[in-house]
Amino acid sequence: METYEEPNIFFRPVSMDDLDRIHALEAAGYAQDEAASRQQLQFRLEQAADQFLVAVQQTPGGGLELIGFCCGTLSNADTLTEDSMASHDPAGTVLAIHSVCVTESMRRQGVATRLLRTYLNQYVVATTPQLTAAVLIAKSQLIGLYAAVGFQLIGPSSVVHGKDQWFEMRWSPPDSAEG
Repeated sequence: METYEEPNIFFRPVSMDDLDRIHALEAAGYAQDEAASRQQLQFRLEQAADQFLVAVQQTPGGGLELIGFCCGTLSNADTLTEDSMASHDPAGTVLAIHSVCVTESMRRQGVATRLLRTYLNQYVVATTPQLTAAVLIAKSQLIGLYAAVGFQLIGPSSVVHGKDQWFEMRWSPPDSAEG
């Protein structure tokens, strides 16, 4: 895995022991009507662990603290829909990214950008060789973050998730015919 510029931050695969912390980050990072429930996160962790990556920071005492994560599920749908986001098809070719969360104290320090780049360019392409694209929905203020890691804006999403408008974005692996 790629190491973050600060030597005390690195990325690793998820474990079931991470569920409580992931749920806490999800609840803190999204509005109540947008955040995934603990049960939804547990389903994704159990069914799609290869589509999870966590960011971990070494603490001054030498311990490790989970400070962020990306997660998704696989589908064969080209466009995000409520149905395609509610299931996981291990043979799917399209990664539906559900969450990109970083603890509040580490936001706007490049952690999410580095986490996404590592997640997409190294981790997911290695664990999911059939991958042809990754798709996500983003609020308008985060379009720039996702564009910086290679996502293209498709347009307004038909997915209703909370009260705000979401925009669908798409990323293709570097060697993909779509790229």
